[in-house]
Amino acid sequence: MPDRFVHRIKSLGEIARQINIGGDLDTILDRIVFAVCRHSDWMMSSILSIDEDAGLSRSIKRFDPYLTSTEQVRTTWELSTSPVAEVVRTQQPLIIENAHHSEQYPAYREDARQRGYSTVVILPLYGTDDHDRPMVLSVQSREQVTVSEREISFLMMVAELATLAVDKTLSLQAESDTAEKLRSTVDAYTRVMRPVLEGGDVPAITTELDRIVVQPWLVVDLAGNTVLTRRSPLPDAASDEVWRKWASAAGKSRLFELARSLQANASGEEHVLDTEIDGIAINLPVAVQSLAVDGELVGALLLFAKRGELDDFDLLQAQAVRLALSALMMRNVVRSTSEAISQGRVLHRLFAGEWESRADFLTRADAVGIDLQTPKRLVVVGGLEDALGADGLAMPWVHHMMRRQFEDAFDACATTNVSGLLIALIPAGQSEQPAFKGKIQRARDVVRNAAGTDPVIVVSDNCQDLLSYRDNKARCERLVQLAHLLGAKGLVSAEDFGAFPVLFSMADKAEVQTFLDLTVRPIVAEGGKRAMRRLETIRTFVETDGRYQECADRLGVHVSTLRYRLEQVSQRFGVDVTDPAERFDFRVALRLYDLGESFGRPDRHLFPMNHRKN
Repeated sequence: MPDRFVHRIKSLGEIARQINIGGDLDTILDRIVFAVCRHSDWMMSSILSIDEDAGLSRSIKRFDPYLTSTEQVRTTWELSTSPVAEVVRTQQPLIIENAHHSEQYPAYREDARQRGYSTVVILPLYGTDDHDRPMVLSVQSREQVTVSEREISFLMMVAELATLAVDKTLSLQAESDTAEKLRSTVDAYTRVMRPVLEGGDVPAITTELDRIVVQPWLVVDLAGNTVLTRRSPLPDAASDEVWRKWASAAGKSRLFELARSLQANASGEEHVLDTEIDGIAINLPVAVQSLAVDGELVGALLLFAKRGELDDFDLLQAQAVRLALSALMMRNVVRSTSEAISQGRVLHRLFAGEWESRADFLTRADAVGIDLQTPKRLVVVGGLEDALGADGLAMPWVHHMMRRQFEDAFDACATTNVSGLLIALIPAGQSEQPAFKGKIQRARDVVRNAAGTDPVIVVSDNCQDLLSYRDNKARCERLVQLAHLLGAKGLVSAEDFGAFPVLFSMADKAEVQTFLDLTVRPIVAEGGKRAMRRLETIRTFVETDGRYQECADRLGVHVSTLRYRLEQVSQRFGVDVTDPAERFDFRVALRLYDLGESFGRPDRHLFPMNHRKN
């Protein structure tokens, strides 16, 4: 007995040495099943794991010197017919004295008969494989044997040694993976910053993005009015091509809306992108990193991943991408802002008519890229109150975005912001081209997507000389004010309003509102048929210039009825349209009221240019 005990102790030492030599997990598991049989009386050995998701136990390593072919030998069993689940649950050894006749585990019985083993001992391994699945060690003998307490203790020591070896291997592998991820992260920083240092633009970084970011990604560039993406996060519902088309067209406004909703310092916030692609409702979990320049939001990086899918290294690499994208956008915005400041000084003097020498001024304008030698038109964008900073000027990224849009679409030579207006100089011939209105509409969409507000756009007449720039700018500004007063959006012109409102637009907006409050609005305030009848009576009396009979005939009432109605209006509202002065006031007020109402009705016809989409 002492000799056998000493032999067993030595066997444990040999097993420990063999399985702790080193190597990857696959090699370690191979050594475990070999060493158990090499240094014990058991002839066969295997390691199995539990795949709970599939409801199976799997043989992941096996030592069987009697097995001549593995083609017909099973490697998976239903958990319900396998003893492995019970061993994992109880964490206790399980002995099958004769697997040939096991009624409790029929699948094991079939395997025992096929491979020729009889007694089986299954022991828990107190660890998991590289997929975090529980494992067990199984040993088999060709003959039926009696398993003693000492043998169980010996096998449990072997299982402990195997567990330590597996844990050590997985720990070393985790350290190696961590080191590799750190090296990969450093490389990612280097690669992703290269386009920044080499003077590239935002699209230049997309190739590196695909190498660095495992998850599908999307970049919203508010300042550049672009959406960059490559891979679809929903390949089964939308191909890469369909996804890219949706992101740059139908989904662009939704993506810009999501980006604009972020705080400038948002990092890894979890959102749900609810949208629709080709009629299919989509709810995508997404981790969002804001992109900011000097505290101003200029875009967003979206990583499509479910909760918990992004580990610390993923987020660290996302920070590298975020830094690079922000740096690129910052450089573009700084360059654009610098150009805008230089051009803005010249344009402010141009619109104010402040220059002494025409030749010197043209030379100075040419030096900052403004060509005033050929006829130009002004494109004036207003209604940006919701996108204005505290200083009353448009946010730099909104201005940068519009500069790019006008440069790309209209060959604009300069843009500037003046008192909340964005003004671009475009070649005069652009407005004669068939595609001009389509380009204006796209410019309008750009502002709506990036700034979140629907603008008013006015195009001036040709600017033939320097003084005409000042006059055209003033006329455009009055039209923007009039459009704002009446609720107009999109492209508007003087022809849309007529001469009378354009002249009236020179008045203070508050005074116009007060004038309407003192004339027409009290008459119609209560609504209903009676209010409309009062308004119709006054309108007809004004249009017939106070001629009672003609007015009564047009209304289809008796003159006495007309007089009664006018007396009621006078008593209730203090309005006496029989007085020529008051009649004139109401003539003006009704014109303004009708014009304003036309912008509030979906069937308006006075402004066909804006009727299409407003």
